[in-house]
Amino acid sequence: LMIVSTYAELTTAMAPYLLLGLTITAFNNDNKHRTIVNSASIGYSRTTIYFSKFIVALVLAITFLIVSFLTFSLMMQIFFPTEFHILFEMIVTSNFVPFLPIWLAHLSLYLAVLFVSDSAMPMIILMISLVMMPMILSLGSLTTTIIRNIRPYVLTELNPASTVSLFGIENASILLALLYMVGFTILGITLFSKKEIK
Repeated sequence: LMIVSTYAELTTAMAPYLLLGLTITAFNNDNKHRTIVNSASIGYSRTTIYFSKFIVALVLAITFLIVSFLTFSLMMQIFFPTEFHILFEMIVTSNFVPFLPIWLAHLSLYLAVLFVSDSAMPMIILMISLVMMPMILSLGSLTTTIIRNIRPYVLTELNPASTVSLFGIENASILLALLYMVGFTILGITLFSKKEIK
């Protein structure tokens, strides 16, 4: 079961970065084929366009997650026969499902940036920020109490098991993730609705 636990932890840790790649894939040819421009020009609302991309990116992510899980399960059955319900419980129930709101918050952030950027630079900065943020917060926590106190509330630090209190609610990391998702979605739609499409 050590292999199963390692797989679950690795997949959970890598998911935000894999999701970023899948989200970019959902936008792969939009600039080249002017899909968003054409959709807006024939009367589709900006909100409809925005959420259609959200759904496409989410479907890609879920499909990738399912294929990854089934492939791993098949490999386990070949080399280390394990009951499927044990694999499902350890990986899906204990890891994937609890982290889903946090991953949705990341997805909303990626979409907000992709919809308003006209170049690759904002996404590059975002990727670097996501990679560097844990280290920056870790070092900052050693030097100042403020960073130590806000660290558990930062998106990159959210964990279903973390003890984050919000509005008097204990262990509210999932609620905070959902608030991040709603906030990034509103920000993305607002900025996209004001963006001039040429």
